[in-house]
Amino acid sequence: MRTTLLAAWFGVVHHRRSIIPKATSLDLVGPLDPPDTARFKGKRVALYFGAGWCPACARFEPSLLAFKAALDGDIELIYVSSDMPGASRAQALGLVEAKEPDDLKRRFGVWAGREVGTFGARGRRSGVPAVVVLGEHDLQEAAFLPAEAEGPSVLNNWPLDARWS
Repeated sequence: MRTTLLAAWFGVVHHRRSIIPKATSLDLVGPLDPPDTARFKGKRVALYFGAGWCPACARFEPSLLAFKAALDGDIELIYVSSDMPGASRAQALGLVEAKEPDDLKRRFGVWAGREVGTFGARGRRSGVPAVVVLGEHDLQEAAFLPAEAEGPSVLNNWPLDARWS
């Protein structure tokens, strides 16, 4: 079922992996100024699943940030943290932080190996780091980039035509 982001903010999002209860823009990505999607318009939007304690993430992040810079800020990355509370790297990386990362982890099947005790192994398709490129104006996945398995070369698979409208 295709659900627009606006519908996701005001209703229930049904996805093949889970049902996410009512969510607002502030619930999903933290404070936005202004609290709407204007900052995403015309950009490529993706969720970056990572953790500060993760060596693979530390190796991947310079390539991810260089990729973002090479596109002149045309990418908006939302950091989905697997860090301990209060230890997120979002600010250090200059990224918007997902305020409710657990919902996004369940929805897209990405969580760190040390989180298997919390989320289980069923439905997990990757650990961190990973990137989920979002579709044009909704929470539908346009591409999955398993950086944990493939490293920085996975960025070559980013669909550059996926833009937020």
